[in-house]
Amino acid sequence: MEPFQRSIFGFADARRRLLRGCDIVDGCWVWQGARRNGYGTISVFGRTRTVHRVSYVLFVGSVELGQSVLHTCGNSLCCCPDHLYIDIQEKPLSMTAASSWQS
Repeated sequence: MEPFQRSIFGFADARRRLLRGCDIVDGCWVWQGARRNGYGTISVFGRTRTVHRVSYVLFVGSVELGQSVLHTCGNSLCCCPDHLYIDIQEKPLSMTAASSWQS
């Protein structure tokens, strides 16, 4: 199987497992599976990931390295894409200055 096909099947499998592992409670998709540090976890492509981050990638779009996916509902077990957003934080001035020198 080609790598592209593997990734398509991997995402389809992750989506199916994510949806099967949730109960809908007050509009939240509450994860019923494995948990770590108060967050749901799921294995995707052989790595354990937080389920809300996987949900964001599957249903909304990509997440850059270093970005955080947060919950509008305040429920750390929720993986409803409508309740998730990327936290856009400004970089500290020292990091911005350092990166501009390296460009």
